[in-house]
Amino acid sequence: MASPKIVKGLSDMSAKDGESLEMSCEFKGEPEPHGRLQSLLSMLSRYHDTRHVAEISFSRSSIYLFFTVEWFKNGEALVSSDVVSLKYRNSVATLTISELFPEDEGTYQCKATNSEGSTETSCTLTVIRKEIFIHKMYCNRFFFSKQLSNPLLFL
Repeated sequence: MASPKIVKGLSDMSAKDGESLEMSCEFKGEPEPHGRLQSLLSMLSRYHDTRHVAEISFSRSSIYLFFTVEWFKNGEALVSSDVVSLKYRNSVATLTISELFPEDEGTYQCKATNSEGSTETSCTLTVIRKEIFIHKMYCNRFFFSKQLSNPLLFL
């Protein structure tokens, strides 16, 4: 038995408004989903993919093994929706946003927990707004055209 450890953490990222985004991290720990337990958790994840719990029964007693993966944005728990997809497969937790909006900007955390403890990794997502991107393109073209017409103007 060992508490979860981060194999690959989240890293800060930026993406343009309107684009899709995927962030992922990898955890290891005992107990962790694997073998037959992984198949059971895959089936369960279709119904509730942010929390995985398995029960293994032995004659007269039950042993609960669990490994949970939860996602948060600015401290608020996230759940799957039409726009946000949360998955956990083969020790990799993935968050996918199908279309970014400025309000998606913030700090994202992924937390793994088992019966021995928990760990988390986080990153900051910056959304580049369309108007800023268009303004930069316009300014760069203007600067480039001015350079060609009169290079001494910018000295």
